Amino acid sequence: MRIRSLTAQQYARSAELLPEEPSTRNYWLDKGFVDLGATIRESFMGDRVAMSDLSGRMGLVWASDKFLLMKLVYTIFYLFGILSILVFGTLVTVVLSFVHSLVILVVMTIVYVLLWIAKALDGAYRSILHVTYACDRCKNIYLQPGYVCPSCGRVHSYLRPNTFGIFFHRCTCGQLMPATFFSTVKDSSGKRARRSMLEQRCPNPACARQVSTGDARTLSVSVVGSRSVGKTTYIAALSHLLLDELPESRGYETEFLDAEKRKLYRELEDCYRSGSTEMTREATDLNRPSAFSLSFFVRKRGLSPQRLLHVYDVAGETFLKGEEHETQLQYAYATGAIFLVDPMSIPEVSDELSERLSSADSAVTAREYPDTVLSNFVEKIRQVSGVGQGEQISLPLAVVLSKADLPGLAPYFDERAREAYLQANPACPDYDVDDALARAFLERHGMGNFLNMLQGNFKAQRLFVVSAIGHERLAGSFAPVHVDEPFSWILARSDRALTRALGFGGGLVDHAGAVPFAIDPRREKRNAAERQAQERRDEAERRAQEREAEKNARESGEE
Repeated sequence: MRIRSLTAQQYARSAELLPEEPSTRNYWLDKGFVDLGATIRESFMGDRVAMSDLSGRMGLVWASDKFLLMKLVYTIFYLFGILSILVFGTLVTVVLSFVHSLVILVVMTIVYVLLWIAKALDGAYRSILHVTYACDRCKNIYLQPGYVCPSCGRVHSYLRPNTFGIFFHRCTCGQLMPATFFSTVKDSSGKRARRSMLEQRCPNPACARQVSTGDARTLSVSVVGSRSVGKTTYIAALSHLLLDELPESRGYETEFLDAEKRKLYRELEDCYRSGSTEMTREATDLNRPSAFSLSFFVRKRGLSPQRLLHVYDVAGETFLKGEEHETQLQYAYATGAIFLVDPMSIPEVSDELSERLSSADSAVTAREYPDTVLSNFVEKIRQVSGVGQGEQISLPLAVVLSKADLPGLAPYFDERAREAYLQANPACPDYDVDDALARAFLERHGMGNFLNMLQGNFKAQRLFVVSAIGHERLAGSFAPVHVDEPFSWILARSDRALTRALGFGGGLVDHAGAVPFAIDPRREKRNAAERQAQERRDEAERRAQEREAEKNARESGEE
């Protein structure tokens, strides 16, 4: 099942939450044909009533005491009247109804052609630019946000070409509202305003938070994993990179969704500088969400429309308990998810390396077994998206071995390990080596079932080795390593324009859709072909050297 169809399902679920639209329906799009049919029916009904009236009068004549001759005269008169109505009245009604219908049909054809054009243009605009609205608070996704009437404050959730109007909708208060991306109306100040310039709210009446997304393409990435696995640490390192380090050098601008997101970023920056983060905890307040998002816009010349990024920090408790404060609906339409695994949560790794950890690192070690967390995560995605058992999930999943700076892990992923793998697998691209080493590390430490679960449940999945802090915890400001790679891989699979705007590139980004070499069914065949090609190159080089030696020998003999 594709992500697009899952998103469509979530659109349908979200639409069920929408209130009645506070606009008056367009006459031609709502009652035009209905009134035409009623007019024709009334015309024929009038003819029948007239004939019935003449027939009744004829009966009264025969019941009267008039002379027989007079009764016959009246009867003939009434019969001619009935016949006249039956023939000429019906003919006139048919002709007038035809003319009326033809005029109405012409008008309605023009109206519906205009509706189709406006609907196609507005739909193409939304489809080509991927304009959507996803609420970071209630997690619902809509084709567009709710637009607030500048006169009465009512929220319009269907402000696009439909039965309420083609280019404009008329609010029940009388205010015109633009129904397409190119229509404009006068706002309360008398200035012309497009739809994207109107005040906006979440269409969900239970949420109704004020937003200012305009016409933006929304992308959502959820960072998930068990408690103490390093989710908040990873987001702190990633946000510092995207919002502090890269904008000036790569020529893009950012803006937070609201003051709450700006405050969250300042807290993450404090963590970045101090070298420590607090866990995301569930509160006893049931109205408090289990996932928080760092949401910000990305703008750059040539990048249209602007992008709105939601990076969710999902509390680890949601994967361990049967209940959570809200359903993570974003799994059904997300751009991707980053699943963090603390190597020390793997029993064999913990047995091997736990004695080397500092007290600071030992205090924040994840305890939940990765298999259990992944299994619960898969089940939650299936519940939200409707993907059945046996079907693979289309959500791209980046699996991150976090805390790669821990003592004792370097030999599994350093240059010597990379060179050894490339020597054994000469066909492996350089960008696939980290994924291969991570899989080999997990396999070696008893995580074969975890890897099988990944391959069995996700169409697109790749492993990364990352250190968000870059050194021992509480030893100073972060020095992150490879935090951009999982994020850029996810972006490159769905939004190449944004990936380029952020300045991400290289082998992995350019080949984001490729199957990782370590699980490619053609791996051994590709290795064999590369070895044969290398043997041919070596043989050609050996022969060239022999010819060169023979040539040199002849030249020496002639001298």
